[in-house]
Amino acid sequence: MGSNANYAIVGLFVLLFTAGVLGFAYWLAKHGGQQEYDYYQVFMTESVAGLSTDASVKYRGVEVGTVSEMDLNPDNPEQVRLVLKIKRGTPVKTDTRATLKFYGITGLAFIELQGTSRDAPRLEPGDGEMPVIPTTPSTFTRLDDALSELAVKSTRALDRIDRLLSDDNLKAVATLLKDTRDMVHGVHEVAKGLNRQMEDLRTLIHKGIEMEENVSDAFEDVTEASLD
Repeated sequence: MGSNANYAIVGLFVLLFTAGVLGFAYWLAKHGGQQEYDYYQVFMTESVAGLSTDASVKYRGVEVGTVSEMDLNPDNPEQVRLVLKIKRGTPVKTDTRATLKFYGITGLAFIELQGTSRDAPRLEPGDGEMPVIPTTPSTFTRLDDALSELAVKSTRALDRIDRLLSDDNLKAVATLLKDTRDMVHGVHEVAKGLNRQMEDLRTLIHKGIEMEENVSDAFEDVTEASLD
């Protein structure tokens, strides 16, 4: 009789313990451990090397989700389509932009979200599709573009310098310098000739003045002689 009572007590304890565990699990699933998420699409035109599914999604450095899917865009194979699983309540707005960033020198990548205005409206889905977060180029892409543009401009500049210093252009410059030197020499000779002519003109004018004075003196002498 006592043995049966012990079994009944043990059975009742097991049932109560099991019910308690199931009740706690239900409460935890409903209130404590179930996080709701929103899903967004991102289309990257640059390489996503270093990025993988389950990679972090951060909003201004705060982790807010993960990358749940990653594949090529079937409508445009030059784009990589990402699906971001983001905690509900994260301020994803119409001015939010997604950028590919990296952890130091490890090569591992994550998605960084940033917005510019707190007054911008929230990004809502349209026609039942996942909303699309626009992208901005990563630092490495901007640096690569800048270096490529610099290389192109340097090549053009060197090509122009090479054409400028070609044999034909150097000969043309030498001819121009020689013609300029000859022209300056000719102008100098003309100036010397004009100077000599001016000297002759001054001498002629001076002689004319002297002649006029002599004539005047002679006229005065003749006048005085006639009066005597």
